[in-house]
Amino acid sequence: MPTTMHDTTRAAEWLVSACRDPEGRLRWLASAGQAILPLGICWDAVRIPAGTSPLPPGPIAQDPLGALYALVPVGTAATWSARDTEPMGAPRYLQLPAPHRTGPPGIYWVQPPDGSGLLVDPDELHQALLGQVV
Repeated sequence: MPTTMHDTTRAAEWLVSACRDPEGRLRWLASAGQAILPLGICWDAVRIPAGTSPLPPGPIAQDPLGALYALVPVGTAATWSARDTEPMGAPRYLQLPAPHRTGPPGIYWVQPPDGSGLLVDPDELHQALLGQVV
């Protein structure tokens, strides 16, 4: 059976793959609809302002206050430099929603993960922040 972008089980398994107890986090993600996950193992994150457009492909979550969190390759946080953003890597953690949460209330995915491991390309994200077409 082919995997699609809407395969939330595969995406959830990918999200928790960096955890010491992935089965426990997977249960938490399923029951609570969100989980606190470690950064710097499978991905880093960059907090970007609401309204950034166009958004490059890859997983991007939005918190209730409107900030966006793009999941980017590990190491991006160490070298990232762009105004009005916050790079986030190890040893930090980030609260992320279950892959099926694509709308409020609470934190939700603007662009959910598809389980393939696709991350936001930092160069494309930087171009989007500069207002350039990606």
